[in-house]
Amino acid sequence: MLQSNRASVAMLAALIALGLSSGLSSGCGHSPEAPHETRTETGAPSASAPAAASAADVRATPPFYRVAGGRGATLLLLGTIHLGPEQGWTLSPAVESGIATADQIALEVDLRLATEDAVSTLVAEVALLGPGQQISDVVAPETAKLLEEEDETLTRLGVPPGMRKRMKPWFMATVLGESIYAEVGLSSASAVEYHVLESLGARPLIGLETFEEQLRIFDSLSPEFQDLMLRETLLHLDEARTMVEELVHAWRTGDEAELARLAREGIDELPELDGFYDIVLGDRNRNWVGQLSRLLDDREQAGDEVLVAVGALHLVGRDSLVELLREAGYRVEKVPQQVADR
Repeated sequence: MLQSNRASVAMLAALIALGLSSGLSSGCGHSPEAPHETRTETGAPSASAPAAASAADVRATPPFYRVAGGRGATLLLLGTIHLGPEQGWTLSPAVESGIATADQIALEVDLRLATEDAVSTLVAEVALLGPGQQISDVVAPETAKLLEEEDETLTRLGVPPGMRKRMKPWFMATVLGESIYAEVGLSSASAVEYHVLESLGARPLIGLETFEEQLRIFDSLSPEFQDLMLRETLLHLDEARTMVEELVHAWRTGDEAELARLAREGIDELPELDGFYDIVLGDRNRNWVGQLSRLLDDREQAGDEVLVAVGALHLVGRDSLVELLREAGYRVEKVPQQVADR
């Protein structure tokens, strides 16, 4: 059995919020009291949730880079967070200008395809246990006991017994994560990606991967690691608010060193996390570099700018897009941003 470690749940929370687009809330069928989500004409959810941040707290200067040196397009790499307060984030003028003037947009996934029906179908196929199986059959006895002990809390978070018994452990852990963020007034409905999508207009949109590929990243995890994900989440529900606050503050202040630390927190004590780090960040970054290099080297796109908005953890630390693109010979420079009191 994998050893429990408080740091590991912080690392898992960081990877989910800043490493993977969610897309699960539209199809998982859970409905925590806050937020209540509907969908707009663009396919983006809109939410009503208690505001978790003051006007000062929503100002953000996230990681933002310019990549050039090829024969084709210039890239603007924006590190996003897949959550936000009801009023949305107030991004720096430099970021807003990049969003508004880019010739093309690239996101982790094409969010226009994240309809409720499409995501629900994928969730049923990938995230739910097979006929006759219940979650208590596939987790360790101590995890099953925690599920019983936290019944009231889980029900309040929108995951009552009848619903959770069919969920795979990784899926319940991610659904609980979203529900905890909702309790502090953050929702995937207000993610930076949806702000980018709203400004798309007639410009081309590139999806670097699909929702199915993202879901199968989790589904490919070993049963032992899925059990760890769920157990750690259950053990540290009371500490979730502090973890969220640390994570969000590091993102919106552009503290890349702290983001990189959070991404790898717990790995020294729990080496099994290193493989998860590589699956969620390193492997995907290496796959994306090939697609981004083609944009950078395509002569037909010379003079174009492509805004690439991906989770901020993809731009920091080991095997980041920033590091890999520099190794490939491109110029990667930070874009100056106006810094206000934060």
